[in-house]
Amino acid sequence: MTVVSDVTGMQLSTVTVRGTLAAALAATAFVLAGPSAGAVPTAAEAPAAPAAAELALVDAAVPPAVERAVAAALPRSKGSAPRPAAVPAAAPAAVSAPSSCTGEGWQQRRGEAALASLAPAQQPGYSLSFHAAKDGFLGLTKPSQSAVEVYVRSCASESDALLRHVLAHELGHAWDKTRLTDAQRTAWMRVRGIPAGTPWQGCHRCTDFATPAGDFAEVYAQWRRGATDNRSELAGAPSPAELDALAREFFGAL
Repeated sequence: MTVVSDVTGMQLSTVTVRGTLAAALAATAFVLAGPSAGAVPTAAEAPAAPAAAELALVDAAVPPAVERAVAAALPRSKGSAPRPAAVPAAAPAAVSAPSSCTGEGWQQRRGEAALASLAPAQQPGYSLSFHAAKDGFLGLTKPSQSAVEVYVRSCASESDALLRHVLAHELGHAWDKTRLTDAQRTAWMRVRGIPAGTPWQGCHRCTDFATPAGDFAEVYAQWRRGATDNRSELAGAPSPAELDALAREFFGAL
């Protein structure tokens, strides 16, 4: 990846990502490289970077998702009330018909279909827009503009599963930027077994999947996708019960 401003991004592959940290700018963005370019989403943060940062992803093949080991059960405070039932998981989107990738405005229609296929959730207050394919990118989150942009590729070069993953991951970053406090980020790392003091947005040449911010976005995406796996390199995929507890504690699940 190449960090070009102040942000955190995502990686959809277990392939290691190359990256160069540039000077931190005022905007934050998450950039996801696509399958046709073989891109892999990642994240990084300069040691003294501002609150926002922007990541650009480099090329790498996107392999099938691999189910992670189940995370340890979440600890509960003594006397805490039982958790409500989990939000029903959204069924995976069907394979796009050829017509969904043709005609005027097909990127918008396909993006809206991907959004509708995700589990319902409170919105982070960011604008969301779908655009034509952009070389080297799948998505971009811009905290300084309170915006998420998703660059939709053809049905042949970007599967529905990948599009849903990219979208859900970016929405996870947006939720992090708008709703989480520093105390909640510290609590997240403790619950997920991430060493205290680990920079939230990572380090020079860190991939997004190897950062607390990327771990948060991946688990958020797992929840919104109704999936059993995620691509975090810091901790295993939560079980359904653990994911429900995390969603209620950190994702605003009702």
